[in-house]
Amino acid sequence: MDTQVQGRNIELSEETLEYIEKKLQRLEGKARLPMSSHVVVRREPTRSRMDSIVIEVTLNCKGKMLRAEERGPNIQATVDMVADILDRRVSHFKGKVYASQVNRKTGQPLSVRDMESPAVLREPEVEFASGRRLVRQKRFNIEPMDVEEAANEMESLGHTFFLFRNSTTGALNVVYQRWDGEFGLIEPEEA
Repeated sequence: MDTQVQGRNIELSEETLEYIEKKLQRLEGKARLPMSSHVVVRREPTRSRMDSIVIEVTLNCKGKMLRAEERGPNIQATVDMVADILDRRVSHFKGKVYASQVNRKTGQPLSVRDMESPAVLREPEVEFASGRRLVRQKRFNIEPMDVEEAANEMESLGHTFFLFRNSTTGALNVVYQRWDGEFGLIEPEEA
């Protein structure tokens, strides 16, 4: 697995890097698909020392992005928590890949299409008049999909909303997770 690890406001030892790589290597073995990963480990000033370490992991598995973020008291415990979340997401993804590769009527395998990575992260340098800053900008290709596919994509990324092009209407829509655990859909109209 190709793993890139960044440390922000924290020094990472060789043992820590090896621990992170070992945990993520298990996920690639479970998925039985080639993966690459981007890991950001940072220390944030918080009131509680129990959540001062933040670890963000983004896995790219055949163009599908799986993401998890956790806070914890130390790097090893936080890596374990992130790995558990990603383990569940990889299992879910693996089931979806298998189902998509098999023709439901004949049971015969279909050809697997290679997709390009949908997210390109850039670090913008924009400061607003209020003093707040724009700290992250993402660009990605939007492929048409139905609402259920968009909701599944949102869950696999661990986000609470997801922008997509509705395959039925052709319009940009947003699916989001409501406070009660259900989903909502935003369909903008021209004014």
